[in-house]
Amino acid sequence: MFKYIHRQHSAIPAALGCEITEQGHIKIDNFQKTSLAGVFACGDNSSMMRSVANAVATGNLAGAMVNKELVDEVF
Repeated sequence: MFKYIHRQHSAIPAALGCEITEQGHIKIDNFQKTSLAGVFACGDNSSMMRSVANAVATGNLAGAMVNKELVDEVF
């Protein structure tokens, strides 16, 4: 059986200490949050779905969640 392994093209997630899945993607929750507080990931580096539409959708969600966390801190 074919086993898909994604290779991150940046060492930043690993250097930060982000948890990586068995397939090589940055592990995220349903709100694009990584295993590190305040760090979000989206697009190809966190999903097996490699498409512009997915990158736009997950990027939009990640941006909304970052905004929510910033607003929650202020208020």
